[in-house]
Amino acid sequence: MAFYGGGYHNQQQRPGGPGMPNSNPPAQNVDFSSFDTNTIKEHLSTRGLLTTGDRNQLIQRLKEEVNKAWSNYYSAAPPQYGQYGQPLNNFNPPPMGGPPTTGQPPKKKKKRNKKRKRSTMTDAERKAMEDDREARRLAKAERKEANKLKEQEARERKTIRREEAAKRQKEMEGRQKLAKENRQRSEVFVYFDMKPFAEQLKASLDPKGTNIQSCNYDFSHKGFRVRFSSPEQAAECSEGATMETPRNVTVPTSLQVLPAPVESCCFFFLDPCNPSHPEKDAAFEWVSTKGVEATTSDLKTLNVWKTSCVETYIQYGSIVNVYRERGFIVTQFVDSYSCDAAFQAITGQETPALNGVSMLFLSEGTPKKRDRIECDKKYPKPKKNKKKAEEPETDNNDNATEKAAGKKTTKPAATTTETPTEIAPVVKTELTTKA
Repeated sequence: MAFYGGGYHNQQQRPGGPGMPNSNPPAQNVDFSSFDTNTIKEHLSTRGLLTTGDRNQLIQRLKEEVNKAWSNYYSAAPPQYGQYGQPLNNFNPPPMGGPPTTGQPPKKKKKRNKKRKRSTMTDAERKAMEDDREARRLAKAERKEANKLKEQEARERKTIRREEAAKRQKEMEGRQKLAKENRQRSEVFVYFDMKPFAEQLKASLDPKGTNIQSCNYDFSHKGFRVRFSSPEQAAECSEGATMETPRNVTVPTSLQVLPAPVESCCFFFLDPCNPSHPEKDAAFEWVSTKGVEATTSDLKTLNVWKTSCVETYIQYGSIVNVYRERGFIVTQFVDSYSCDAAFQAITGQETPALNGVSMLFLSEGTPKKRDRIECDKKYPKPKKNKKKAEEPETDNNDNATEKAAGKKTTKPAATTTETPTEIAPVVKTELTTKA
């Protein structure tokens, strides 16, 4: 049974503590019936109360006195403020959602006087202020006009400098083109093909054509590697040859000499069989009609297009050469007049084309690195889709089963059968060409 007595049972029930107090003094587990009658009378006498009556009356009188004492204590105590600034002595609950405070009562805000002060300036002072403001406004307008004039003059000077720089650039390019053409006119090309020369070398070393298996140029040794059918034939070919007294072989050959290409005598366009050409399928289809079955732009397809260029543009003048450079087909004329006539005839068409295939990136001169970069940006090469090698499902399932069981997967060793073969001899000869 709970009774009301003096003091708090714990700190959670104190005013301002974590617990919220009630409107009555806190309940305490004090059993007044455990006190004897003499003790109860002593407490009542110290408080100046009557000590007459039975035991129940004495206990009730003591409980009322204790509750009255605690009520008087709280009413006389100074005000205490909680977390939200409310007084805790009256035991009112804190407002919901109120602003947090520091435990002090909220300060009252001073009301701002919204009345505007009257100006105490005289008419003369007000006129002087207006004149000063007008003078500043006019000065600002003058500065603005002056800045606009300066900006326009600076823009004109910049335009003049840009035009002068473009003029100097054009003059420099003209001088460079003239110097380049003079350098090109001072050069000739001597064309040398390794394959026909290797055939002529084989004919010189083996007139019957029965002893030599292969003849290829070795770039590491800078010579031809000739493979014979037997060691005896190789020994016979290089008999007595040493570094001091090597054997010399004379190979009759004839080389083609043509003038070097000149900027003003050439025009070029993208190879129709180039991988980046949008109409390459139609180009290969046309090449197949000429008896050449190919899917790449090799020498055979190039020769077909060279022949077609010569047959188509020979009407405008003599053609010196048709070659491929940086992925472009270049047509070289004898003089610039013939080149200009052919170029104007091609560009005069609504859609320049050769054999039904569009002539893309058509331009005068010889192709440069800059032309190759611009052409790749305009006509990029298609990306190749790399296919992953498919592994048999049985192997994957077996490996997965072995991994799940904690076993290591091992690959069976590959068994190879080697058959002894006779290695054909190789002989390197030093050649002396005779034009």
